Amino acid sequence: MGLGQILFCIVIGLWLILEIYLHFFHRRRAPTADAEKRSKFVMLVLLALGPLGGRILSPSFAPAFLEPFVPWRYLGILLCIAGLALRLTVVLRLGRHFSVDPGVDTDQELVTDGVFRRVRHPSYLGLLLLYGGIAVSYAHPVGSPLAVGLPLAAILYRIRVEERILVQRYGAAYQTYRDRTRTLVPFLW
Repeated sequence: MGLGQILFCIVIGLWLILEIYLHFFHRRRAPTADAEKRSKFVMLVLLALGPLGGRILSPSFAPAFLEPFVPWRYLGILLCIAGLALRLTVVLRLGRHFSVDPGVDTDQELVTDGVFRRVRHPSYLGLLLLYGGIAVSYAHPVGSPLAVGLPLAAILYRIRVEERILVQRYGAAYQTYRDRTRTLVPFLW
């Protein structure tokens, strides 16, 4: 393994440590509705299959990944770091209110400042940057599209579930916030 693969593995390892921490210490204790349970299952399956899909479906994946990293593959590592940093920023901003389970704490106010000023789902944007970085680092015709495509599908599904919960909880305040911000990409979408 070369430097690129080592750096990639370190960044992905840090991300996995963060996600394990979040799944153990940032979960809602209240029972969840069936749609919320289903969205969590869809998320876990597609988020895991995305980066593993190329390895599973294509025998050429492993040798291709072990090819020396060229500068644009290092860009993938930078995208992973940016995504990880954004996700961590959201976790820190929401503090005890951040959860891997959809829902809103009864005492939680609607957050519309900081990273939430222009994007309603910055944590998911962080994940998409990370998965996009994985795709760029893979540089593989099968693995790269799966690495970003399947997580994108999962995240879009989960956003629909969460948006319904947020409208129910915050009503007109959330609808006003939704009207003036983008879902995932500032100034675009």
